[in-house]
Formats: sequence, C-alpha cells, structure tokens
Amino acid sequence: MITLTPEQERKIKTIAQRKQKPAEAVLDDLLAQEAGERTDIAEYVAQRRAAQRIKNQRAIDLLDKWKEEDAAMTEEERDIAAEQLNTLLSNLQANRTRIGDDPHP
Repeated sequence: MITLTPEQERKIKTIAQRKQKPAEAVLDDLLAQEAGERTDIAEYVAQRRAAQRIKNQRAIDLLDKWKEEDAAMTEEERDIAAEQLNTLLSNLQANRTRIGDDPHP
C-alpha cells in the first residue's frame, strides 16, 4: 500500500474529475504510459531521429547549395575565396591571442 500526501491525492482526484474517470483508472493510465515509454525506447529514438532530420533539412539544403556554388567557381574566384578564408582565420587567431584565449600561443 502507498500513502499519498493530501496534495498528491487532491491532484489525482482533480485529474480524475477532469477526465471523468475513477482515480484508480487515472493512476493505471499513468503507470501504463510510464511503462510503455520504457519498453518502446527504440520507437522513441526513431521518432526523435526523424524529427531531427526534418529540423536539419534546411541546413543540409544550404550546405548542398554552397557545394554547387563552389563547384561552379572559376579558378580566380577560388583563389579570392582562399585568400579571404586565410585572412579570416588569421584575424580569428590574432583575436584569440589578443584576449588570451589561445590554447597554442
């Protein structure tokens, strides 16, 4: 037997009244739901992965677009992009050194 606090009992009775079910049925539903979540972990993981794939799709599309743009670049455009990247990386490193956040001084 489990002893509930008056607050716990009130909450269960409120839920039961709202669902128009006996308190015991509400507890049974909660226990079944909890047990189902534990046994259906593979299904849960598959659902979460599918949801994450949907969230990632816009980023993947953008990366694919950039790959296409890179493939269409001329040699001169590639050289300019490489120079801009080197400048960016140099500036980032200089900033890290300046603020003392350089793991490899």
